[in-house]
Amino acid sequence: MSITQLKKIMQQGKWISRQGQFVQEEPPFSLADMFAGKKPVFVSPEKRLLPPQCFHRFFSLPEQEIVAATLYATAHGVYHAYINGEKVSDTLFAPDFTAYDKYLQVQVYDVAPLLHSGENNLGIIVADGWYAGRISVMGGSAQFGNRLAALLVLEVELSDGTLFTVASDECFTAGRGRYEYADIQIGEKQDWRQNRDWFKYGFTEHAEVVEGDYQVLRPQLGEPVKKLQYLKAQKIWREDEAYIVDFGQVIAGRVQLTAAIPEGRVVTLEHTEVLNEAGKFFVNIIGRNKEQQDVFIGDGQQHMLEPEFTFHGFRYVRITGLSQLPPTAIQAVVIGTALAETGYLRTDNPQINRLLQNIEWSLKGNTVSIPTDCPQRERMGWTGDMQIFAPTACFFRNMEDFARRWLCSVRCDQ
Repeated sequence: MSITQLKKIMQQGKWISRQGQFVQEEPPFSLADMFAGKKPVFVSPEKRLLPPQCFHRFFSLPEQEIVAATLYATAHGVYHAYINGEKVSDTLFAPDFTAYDKYLQVQVYDVAPLLHSGENNLGIIVADGWYAGRISVMGGSAQFGNRLAALLVLEVELSDGTLFTVASDECFTAGRGRYEYADIQIGEKQDWRQNRDWFKYGFTEHAEVVEGDYQVLRPQLGEPVKKLQYLKAQKIWREDEAYIVDFGQVIAGRVQLTAAIPEGRVVTLEHTEVLNEAGKFFVNIIGRNKEQQDVFIGDGQQHMLEPEFTFHGFRYVRITGLSQLPPTAIQAVVIGTALAETGYLRTDNPQINRLLQNIEWSLKGNTVSIPTDCPQRERMGWTGDMQIFAPTACFFRNMEDFARRWLCSVRCDQ
């Protein structure tokens, strides 16, 4: 699809946001301040972060065969789209990390299997992500803007040749789900007592149409971020009132926990890469908005708990608030860009093989949408890291479109 065709389709929709919702911009705090020994004023995430925004609309399809159905979607933020309560894709962190004010990708999904004659519903949830989250080295927010927004167009072709269209506008309702906040660096908080079934019922508040640039829209280039693999717990032990879990490998990802948390009880997951000299858990990454903590508030029922709009760099996790933790109830989810394998090397020397494995793990952990320097603290697309690592990366993976996408943003920002 050409850029012109894509823009024409997307102009059927309007950029929508929640009424009066603006991301709070963090107060200035520079490297000079940090090296001078100054400390930023701490305010809890609950008092300064807003919940991800949910948008919803009911619509009806006539009693005809659905020949084809395509959803076009993008956002100022990162999003998941739903049809009839089902995610339209297993893609994570769409629309990827790009120079949003100059180059914003649109994702295209085949959604025909999710639709049926009669009443249907379309929803999208948008979190701060790289657009508005606290992603700067010094924990600053709103890098590209202080207002989350969504833009989507659903086209359904019926058997009589009719093209049925649903596009984002003020007819969508807006509200919040179970998410208290979600930030790529800080982490995520979910309250399972809250409106977790918003996509079934919608909201009473209507979305607000806001300004948005259609000229920066581009088709998706390169592979998306996905769940790559799962790691079992290698060791679990008690430390004071907490459980410590060792997954045996530093990854970019998050934890998936299956548990029945009593109503109102708070379970907190803290992530770190190493233990201290005594073998105790300690936070090895410090700095403003670098918490790497996920929080879940129970509703008395069993759920599979996993954050949706954040990831962490870690090997170990400390969990407080659980009365028991069977090894089968927890696993680590490795995430990264779904790059095709192009080469591998194995030898008869275990130490060299371990080195090769380390290289591949570093590649996985530093290709979450863009090439980064590390999966925990900075996570920035510094050009020097990729310049040095590119030949090795290209041996192990097909990096062409991934690199092109990133370099488009680098060029845009010159």
